Amino acid sequence: SLTIGEETWDFDGVLCAFGPDEIGQEGAEFVLSAIADGVQFYLSIDEFGHSASIHDVENFEDPTVSWDSDMNADEFITVSGKEASGEVGFVDYESDLMESVPGSFDATCP
Repeated sequence: SLTIGEETWDFDGVLCAFGPDEIGQEGAEFVLSAIADGVQFYLSIDEFGHSASIHDVENFEDPTVSWDSDMNADEFITVSGKEASGEVGFVDYESDLMESVPGSFDATCP
């Protein structure tokens, strides 16, 4: 599940990959993807740092949701075994406000 401000998204299943061999990208440590109701939740730890996002993948030209983790955030994804969790500010790049909104997530990889 992912919560940003007062809104929560729940996903029934996730796909996860660990390490550059599974991910297919040098320097990558962890990737998680979950899709439900036309939106995709995505976590990544790679050579560029930690990132999290949720985007409308059905209607990307006029999205209903488009949040990305704050680009200035430090390492915020905690991976313990098959569990991933964290807290970070998210920015809605579809709005003009560009203010960071507190968010949190937790997931269990298969």
